[in-house]
Amino acid sequence: MLGLAGPEAKLEGDGPNQEQSNLIQAVCASATPTDFVLFWGDPGADPKWADSGYDPAELSKLSSPITHMKANAPQFLLIRGTADKTLPVKHSDTLAKALKKASAEDVTYLRF
Repeated sequence: MLGLAGPEAKLEGDGPNQEQSNLIQAVCASATPTDFVLFWGDPGADPKWADSGYDPAELSKLSSPITHMKANAPQFLLIRGTADKTLPVKHSDTLAKALKKASAEDVTYLRF
């Protein structure tokens, strides 16, 4: 998320040092959730969101790194083992594909 959500995502908050960039230069991620719709399925079906005051679909979208694709993304190194059953490998597959589709310049995906 730190590598993709820039100021246009409006997630910066109102803390000090607003004149300083929060953008990072490179990302190395392993087995990382990238799309909460894939992780949770339909968030609207989860009763914990019923009285939260948030639109579950919008919150899932905003909090998912895959939503914030851009061509000027930093360098990405994605490492994923397919034997890990904690999180579906599809998260890494779709992130790598989306970065390349967005024309991100330096994406390396190691899938073991």
